[in-house]
Amino acid sequence: MNPLSSTSLFFVSLSLAANVYGLPDCMDGVYHQCFGIEGDASSDKYKGEFENGKKHGQGTFIFQNGDSYKGEFSNGVQHGEGVFTFANGDMHSGKFSNGLEHGEGVEIYADGESYTGKFSNGLEHGRGVEIYIDGESYVGKFSNGLEHGEGVESHPDGESYKGKFSNGLEHGKGIYTFTNGDIHSGKFSNGLEHGKGIDIYADGESYVGMFCNGLEHGKGVEVYADGESYKGKFSNGLEHGKGIYTFADGHVHSGKFSNGEYLHEKSVAEENSELHKTWHDW
Repeated sequence: MNPLSSTSLFFVSLSLAANVYGLPDCMDGVYHQCFGIEGDASSDKYKGEFENGKKHGQGTFIFQNGDSYKGEFSNGVQHGEGVFTFANGDMHSGKFSNGLEHGEGVEIYADGESYTGKFSNGLEHGRGVEIYIDGESYVGKFSNGLEHGEGVESHPDGESYKGKFSNGLEHGKGIYTFTNGDIHSGKFSNGLEHGKGIDIYADGESYVGMFCNGLEHGKGVEVYADGESYKGKFSNGLEHGKGIYTFADGHVHSGKFSNGEYLHEKSVAEENSELHKTWHDW
């Protein structure tokens, strides 16, 4: 028994004059190396080539929900070069494998966004270029639909990031340049500065040291625009713990800080004197 005869679809033969594929019309009950139509207005509809009772070769498939595919089929599914147009206006043009976008392709979305690059099993995977509706863009590697690996992200306001990504976020070594000219170079984790890094500010200030969740945290050195500097420990972006503060006039104080404020300070000379006394008493 013919494998299609048990379905609710009906088959309509076409005349050779309407057949642009160069194959004979499929005759009722025979769906091999021929051209025909399967389906009707109340169901999915296919127009194209058949082989061994399946969609195979060039054809057009119109889904009942308004989606459509025009291109190559193999063993009943989209396979090869083709164009898939979604009911909402999104479009994918490129290679398909076993019914999914796979290989080089272009996706243009109804809202103006676009992606050009590689796909795997229906998702952006490999090198590609994504342009977002707000003017932001990403050029680099993707994995399972997300930015992953080396890449460059550019924002319409002039900000940019160049470096490593993981699961769509800045993660690993990279350089972030801000609109005002500030620059952060170092390690990132889940989109935030985390680990060893350097901040260079447009006004001349700088910080070299450790970061945690986007803030100076741990040992570091901050040089301020007025020439003053701090070397010591930071917590959540503020001087916190033991440190040495050097004023622009050369005056130096050493001591403990808490949330950016001095708790206790000693001059270097005082600390040396106490150290000398300790050794003498010992």
